[in-house]
Amino acid sequence: MKYKITLISILLVASFLVALMPTVVAQSKLDVFENSTHHSATSSVTIQNEYLKIEVGNNGQYRGWTSAGDAIFYPYGTYPWSSFITIKVNGSIYDNSPWSSNLDNYLTQETIKKSSVETETKWYIPEENLEVTQNIILVGEQVKFILKLKNKGTVTKTVSVRYEWDTQIADNDGAPLREEGGDLHEFEIAFEPVTFSYWSAYARPQPGSLVIYATWDTTPDKIIFAHWPEAYDTLWDYSWSSSRRFYTLGYTTSPESDSCVLMYWKDISLSPGEEESIVTYYGTTVGGGVNVDVSTDKDRYKPDEDIVISAKVTDTGGNPLYPLDEANFKVFIQGSEASIRYFERVSATDYRIKIKAPDNPGNYQITVKVITAVGWGRDVCSIIVPQSRKALVIGITEFKSPKPEEVKLNPAYAHEIAEVLNKLGFEVHEYIDWDNSDGNVITYDEVSKKVKQFRDSLDFNDVAVVYISTHGSRFPCPLP
Repeated sequence: MKYKITLISILLVASFLVALMPTVVAQSKLDVFENSTHHSATSSVTIQNEYLKIEVGNNGQYRGWTSAGDAIFYPYGTYPWSSFITIKVNGSIYDNSPWSSNLDNYLTQETIKKSSVETETKWYIPEENLEVTQNIILVGEQVKFILKLKNKGTVTKTVSVRYEWDTQIADNDGAPLREEGGDLHEFEIAFEPVTFSYWSAYARPQPGSLVIYATWDTTPDKIIFAHWPEAYDTLWDYSWSSSRRFYTLGYTTSPESDSCVLMYWKDISLSPGEEESIVTYYGTTVGGGVNVDVSTDKDRYKPDEDIVISAKVTDTGGNPLYPLDEANFKVFIQGSEASIRYFERVSATDYRIKIKAPDNPGNYQITVKVITAVGWGRDVCSIIVPQSRKALVIGITEFKSPKPEEVKLNPAYAHEIAEVLNKLGFEVHEYIDWDNSDGNVITYDEVSKKVKQFRDSLDFNDVAVVYISTHGSRFPCPLP
C-alpha cells in the first residue's frame, strides 16, 4: 500500500509539472525581455471584430488573436513588445523595438482608438522633417497595417522601412513559414527580390492547423524568414543562415521553436511635401470582403504584346461594388507591379484591363488585386511568353543557269511552307519570286542580303528557321 501511495504521489507531481511546463517555457522568452533594460508600452487599446482582436500599445507595438483566442503574434507580456518597425532615413535608424525604441522620443500622438476597428499612432522626427503615421484597421478576416511616411522638409529624403513580425500561431512560437507556391520552411531563408504575393505561417506543419497569411499592396524588396532569438536585437541588417532552424519538431516555444519574419521596403524617395504609404495585411485569409475572378483573352503572348484581362468584382454576397475605377486595381506580374495601359468599366461587376506582356520568354503569374472601402480581394492567372519564333522563307523559281526553260519551280511551294510556319506561331518573312518566266532572277547577293537582315533581327533565345526553295545540280564527283 505504501508503494502504491508513493507511486500515485509521483504521478500527481509529474502531471502537475507537465501541466506547468508550457507556461514556464513560454515565460523564458518573456524573461529575456523583462529581465533586461528595455522599452515597452505603458498602456494599450484594443480593437475587435467578429474574426480578429488586436491590441496596440501606446507606442505603436502590437499583438493579436483570432476570435477563438488563438495567437497570431507572440501574445505574452503585460503589453505588446516583440513585433516592431524600423525606419531608416539617409542612414539614420529610428525604431520602436523593445531594446532601443528611440521612436518613443518622437511620439506626437500615442495610440488612440479611432473606432471599434481602427487605431492610429503618430511620430514626428524633426531631425529628418519626417512625419510617420501608423493606422491599424480590421477589415473582415484581415488586419490592415498602413504606415504613412510624409516629408515635411524642403529637400528630398530617402526612407527605408523594416517590419519585424514575431509569428506565434496558436500555441506555436516557432510557426513554420511558406512563401506563395513554395515549400514549408523550418530553417532561415531570404527572398530578394520578392516574386510572390503572400507568405503564410502555420501552427503546425500538418494539414488542418491554423494558417495566417500576410500580403501587401506594395511588394517588399526583401523578406527573411528568421529565428527570433537571433533577429530580435537587430534593427536593420540581419545575417541569416540556411543552417539556422526556427522550428523544431516537438517544440513550440523558444529557443528551439521561435520564428519571425523581416520585411524590407528600401530606398523610398520622398520629395518635399510628398507622402507614401506602405500597406500590408495579416489574417486568416489572403483576401477579405471582395470576390475577384480574372481571366486573360488568351494564354500565350508575344513580348510587349497587350494582355487583355477581364475581371469580375463583387462583394462576398455576389453584389456589385460600384463604382470602381482604375485606382482600385493593382496588377502584378511575378510580384512586380505592372503599369495599367487601359482600363474600362464594362458593367457594374465587370472590368477590362490591358497591360504589356514581359519582354523575356517564360511562364508568368499575373495577380489582380482590387482594394475597396469594404475590403479587398485578389485572383491569379497564368500566361506564357514563348520564345520568339521567326522564319525566313525564300522561293527562287527561275535561274540563269541552268537555262530558264530547263528548270522552273512553282512559287506556291515556298508559300505553302510559309503558311505552315505561320500556323505554328512563327513570324514569317517571305521573299519569293512569284513570276518564274519574266527573266528577273533572285541573285546570290540578294539572298545574302535577306539572310543578313533576318539574322540581325534575331534576339537572344529566338527560335529561327531559314527555308530556301531552289534547285540542285548533280556534278560528276568521283568517290574517294
